[in-house]
Amino acid sequence: MKEFLILAIRVKTFKTADGREFPIYATTATDATRLPVKFTKTVSPDKRPTKACLLKIPYDAVHKGKDRRGYDCLWVSDIAAILPLMKSDKEDKEIRSMFVVLPEGENPFDGADDE
Repeated sequence: MKEFLILAIRVKTFKTADGREFPIYATTATDATRLPVKFTKTVSPDKRPTKACLLKIPYDAVHKGKDRRGYDCLWVSDIAAILPLMKSDKEDKEIRSMFVVLPEGENPFDGADDE
């Protein structure tokens, strides 16, 4: 039976001084340490995540190593599936009850008296 890891991945875009942009990936381990996630050349750029998600990765396709600067990171050589991050209906209702939800384009400060 093949084992899989599920990693919650954050994706940010980094811009270099010369204007090039590229995505950087990170995850958080169960002991709350953050680790950068790097992909080997076997994972084509079009198969890499573009936004925050859950990655289903074969257990034998990930290892902890070092990046070019010598820092710890996770190296991923295969992705079995990219799963979306989903909120439960309960969480969504709780958040909606905590705040005023406005339709897009509506300004809550229109008509407010300035003192």
